[in-house]
Amino acid sequence: MTPAILLPFYEGLRIDSITATEDAIVLRIATVAPSAPCPKCSRAATRVHSHYQRTLNDMPWNKVQVRIQLTSRKFFCDYTDCKQAIFTEPIPQLAKRHACKTHRLDGALALIGYALGGEAGARLATGLGFSVSPDTLLNRVRQQGSPSLGKEPVRAVGVDDWAFCKGRAYGTILVDLDKHQLLDLLPDRLAQTLAQWLKSHPEVEFVSRDRASAYADGAKIGAPQARQVADRFHVLKNLVEALEHLVLRYQRPLQQACRLVSTPTVSTKATTTGVEGTVSPSQAESQARRQRRLARYEQVVQWYRQGVPIHQIARNLKMHRRIVRQFVRASEFPERATPRQRPRQEDSHSEYLQERWASGCHNAAQLFREIQERGYVGCQSALRRYLLSWRASLPEGLRDQRGRKVKAAVSVRFSPRTTAWLLLGYAKNKDTRRPSLNAAFLKVLIELCPAIGVAQALSLQFFLLFRQRRSTDLQPWIETVLASDLLELKSFARGLSEDFAAVSAGIDTCYSNGQAEGQVNRLKLIKRSMYGRAGFTLLQARVLPMRSMA
Repeated sequence: MTPAILLPFYEGLRIDSITATEDAIVLRIATVAPSAPCPKCSRAATRVHSHYQRTLNDMPWNKVQVRIQLTSRKFFCDYTDCKQAIFTEPIPQLAKRHACKTHRLDGALALIGYALGGEAGARLATGLGFSVSPDTLLNRVRQQGSPSLGKEPVRAVGVDDWAFCKGRAYGTILVDLDKHQLLDLLPDRLAQTLAQWLKSHPEVEFVSRDRASAYADGAKIGAPQARQVADRFHVLKNLVEALEHLVLRYQRPLQQACRLVSTPTVSTKATTTGVEGTVSPSQAESQARRQRRLARYEQVVQWYRQGVPIHQIARNLKMHRRIVRQFVRASEFPERATPRQRPRQEDSHSEYLQERWASGCHNAAQLFREIQERGYVGCQSALRRYLLSWRASLPEGLRDQRGRKVKAAVSVRFSPRTTAWLLLGYAKNKDTRRPSLNAAFLKVLIELCPAIGVAQALSLQFFLLFRQRRSTDLQPWIETVLASDLLELKSFARGLSEDFAAVSAGIDTCYSNGQAEGQVNRLKLIKRSMYGRAGFTLLQARVLPMRSMA
């Protein structure tokens, strides 16, 4: 049998025999080349000193392990001017010196390690017939190392941070925004590290980043010729946060507006005693939690007025600094928002039910049969709960006598965050099932607090400015905000002034950090698949080669 069929990577081999045991297939192979080059002088040696046997593992056949028993030779170097008297015959096409695996087996294990890491890769390798441990796969990745990134010019670079351990250690990811490719990973997010990388790429013309000052300083030092671009998403996110903080400061108008638009609701659960006014255990627990939160709010406000720093208050009360700041900025105790209800199937049949109810049909079973023919897929008990509030408005003799009682009114609460999104008009938290209630709430809120209406108008102007790419209107908008009495928006506008050139570039140019965010998401997937063994060197070796393998 010619060895080229089974071993196409080397022609100087002869297959002597192939035997099969219970757990492996054994190939006995011998070298037959007439000469071998000396590793010192590179001249051909023909005189054989001795033979020795070497065992190598190769790719499995049909999930059966393959072992190669290679009979190799040692040669004399007969040239007197060469210091190498005896040398082992090299076979670089088959395996490395002193290796126990062939090149193609090492390559297959490295690919599995790059794709899945240690634990998951070992499970896949076992299913394919490879006998390998998770540590072996990770060692193969380390041995392969990171590929050369090349010296291709980079015109636009996206910079973003990623977390080794959230809140403790962070790194930096660099992305080619034109080619949508990962460029490099940096072990930290310091300005000096980024500047050093940018100095090695003087051809960079654009640097897209978030609002972090470290990246701004690093880009300024390392690439003074480049134009910095503030990411549009982060700029608009900062505006939404400023609007939320502004609404949080006006707690009293917010709560008044919630009370004015509140609607009567029906309790779908009977109380434990059946007597009106009895508080259920869940309500008592909710009230107890509110009292504890109110006590903490009063303590925070008291200490803050006495001059205690926010970080000290957070440490003493074991609270997050963000919650302490919310309490300090609020004009009064911020109530928690009630959870929004999901859309109900009965809403799509509400017009028909109202017509039948007005015509005098108050039988839930009859209405259930009718709307079932119209495509209703819910159950009859759900329809009865839906009609409960309607039945409460009927005369005493027509009401359902099941112990369900109507509450006088329950306040519909809108949190500052939900209110901020509603003011912008396209929030993900916006309740699309009740547009009339949302509109009524906003109308009442703006009437009670005109400052919120002014903030809404300015925020919408800023969003429109970004959508229409009108960078020339940015400076007039900043001047208008700075002339107003809106403290939160003024703070936001001052931040824009300090980073005016980058924000203007974010409006004008097509670059953003979207590509960097996507690469960070992919990096986190790879890091988490490594079960905690994602040191920087190993993570860099796994992430960067995947760019060329994708």
